Amino acid sequence: MTLCGGGVAGPCPGAHISPPYFTKRPLRFWRLTWRCGASATGCQGACQLRTCWRATPDFRAVASTIKRQYRKALVVAQEELNNGPSVLRGRPRGRRRSRARPAPKSSLLFFEKSPSFCEADPKMDSAGTSGRVCRIGRTTRTGSCDLLCCGRGHALIRKSSMKACNCTFHWCCRVDCQRCQDDKWISICK
Repeated sequence: MTLCGGGVAGPCPGAHISPPYFTKRPLRFWRLTWRCGASATGCQGACQLRTCWRATPDFRAVASTIKRQYRKALVVAQEELNNGPSVLRGRPRGRRRSRARPAPKSSLLFFEKSPSFCEADPKMDSAGTSGRVCRIGRTTRTGSCDLLCCGRGHALIRKSSMKACNCTFHWCCRVDCQRCQDDKWISICK
C-alpha cells in the first residue's frame, strides 16, 4: 500500500508513469539549459589548444524553464490511466468529450489540481499566507502583497526597535553610543 498526495492510502493515480516520467523529465530540463564553455591556450596568444567543457546552468535558467513548462502542464485523463500515459489538452468544454492524446516528451503532466496555499491547511502542513510580511509595489514582483496575500489585502504595521546611534569613538578602544528608537512600516497579509 502506498501513500498518495494528501496522505491518502491506496494506489496512486498514474503510478505506472511514475518511474521513467518523474526521473527523466527534470533531468531533461536540466540538460536543456546546460551551457558550453571554451578557452584557448597557447604561447603569445596563439591558439594551440582549445579546451571545451559543459558547465552546469544557472539555477534561475533551470527554474524559468520549468516554470514555463508548468504553465503549459497537461491534465492526465483519469479513464486512460491504465492504458498508458494519455493526456487531456486543456479542459473539456460543454457536453463534447475531449479525446485523450499521448503526452509529448517535453511536457509536464499533473493528475489533480494543486492545493491552495493561501489558506492554512494542517493536513498538508501549510500555514497559509495570513500574517506573512509582503512588499508593497509592483504586482509582478516576487513577494508582492498582491500576489502573496491572495486578494485578501494587507495591513500596514509600525514596528519599533531600539538601535545604537550617534556613536563616538574614544581613543583607545572605547565606543559610546546612544540608544535611538527606529520605526519601520511593514506590510502584513490579512
